Amino acid sequence: MRPLRALRIVCLVIAALAALGPGASLARPAPLSQQQIEAQFLTALTALNSGRPEAAIPPLLNLLGQDPSLVRVRLELARAYFEAEQWQRAREEFFIVLSGDLPDPVRQRVLMFIRAIDSRRSLDWDIDIALVEAGSNRTYDTDDVTLNFGGFALPSTLDRSDDSELGLQIITSVELRRPLAVPPGAIGLPSLFGRLELNSIDAAGSRFDDLILGARGGLRFVGPTTTTILAPLTSQRRIAGERFEDTVGLSLAHERRFSSGLFASGAATYSDIDNDIRDDQSGHQVQLFLSLSRSIGGRSAVGVSWTHTDKSVAFDLDNARSNTLRVFGTVETGNGFAFQPSVFVGDKHFKTPSPLFTADPDERSVGADLRIEKRDLFLFDGFTPYAAIGCERVSSDVDAYSYRSTDVKVGIERRF
Repeated sequence: MRPLRALRIVCLVIAALAALGPGASLARPAPLSQQQIEAQFLTALTALNSGRPEAAIPPLLNLLGQDPSLVRVRLELARAYFEAEQWQRAREEFFIVLSGDLPDPVRQRVLMFIRAIDSRRSLDWDIDIALVEAGSNRTYDTDDVTLNFGGFALPSTLDRSDDSELGLQIITSVELRRPLAVPPGAIGLPSLFGRLELNSIDAAGSRFDDLILGARGGLRFVGPTTTTILAPLTSQRRIAGERFEDTVGLSLAHERRFSSGLFASGAATYSDIDNDIRDDQSGHQVQLFLSLSRSIGGRSAVGVSWTHTDKSVAFDLDNARSNTLRVFGTVETGNGFAFQPSVFVGDKHFKTPSPLFTADPDERSVGADLRIEKRDLFLFDGFTPYAAIGCERVSSDVDAYSYRSTDVKVGIERRF
């Protein structure tokens, strides 16, 4: 890693710790006695049963921070998120709790809660704010490349910028659902939904500003253990304040849930691409996604996913097929920490490589990501801090397209 980049990463961590404020502490708290655990749990239940689910969430998160294996506590946390209408959080906790030591009637009730989440009238929103390195995050093996001009080898040097700045990333989403009337005896519960998504990076100047605004909406069909979604979608990307690319497409997704805590899902998406900068980067893209995940012991989860992307454009360096196989998980270790590691391998095949290349430009990649959350430390009335790092190595027979990349971010996310 280059010294300047390492210095920026250190600055990111220091800035994040400073954001915690003088009153925040990451020191391990003294373990609670059994009497204190019971008292805190009863306080949370009282708040939950009296219609104050938001007040029940912090003590329940604190208890799980002390001992992530408390299945009953996690079950009540899922119910508190449900009552607070934080549907995605509730869904995540219900998924984890399915693998705990539960009687079968309770498992069936948990599946009913998940079905209710997917089919009910609701408004859900989330936000994630982080410090990131905006700009180049790649270290290429070389900028020198040999090109083939009419059978003659011509050494050349690529002019690539490695500049970067400290930036602020905001990821937020808002989703509205409205159930539709169904005749008695209908198998599925249909509903309409609309979702807005924003992913923006704002640096000191406008050079590295990057904004993606997306919208999707359509039909969701919910059965006792399945959810199927058919949704048109659109997005617009702006780079350095200028309109860069627009997409319009259609997505079909399906999920199957099992009472053991096993979830299987898949999705297919087709998109038309309209690039406002270069006509040869306009075209279409097909993406397939499959995932299998399972919760373990009422406190952790593990899964595997496969993504296939086929992009068809005139520009040879974008006209490619790629595959990524990823293994991921979530582990809560106590003291409020949750670790979310993943490792992946991938390949990228260029369908129409430029005849200028004297070697095969196809890419092979391997990498790993790690996200660490502190779920029992509450900031700014409902946010919790996290840090994430991702590393990737991409190899090509064209050395100038082989590189290492490192992404580091520290931030806060809405927890309740």
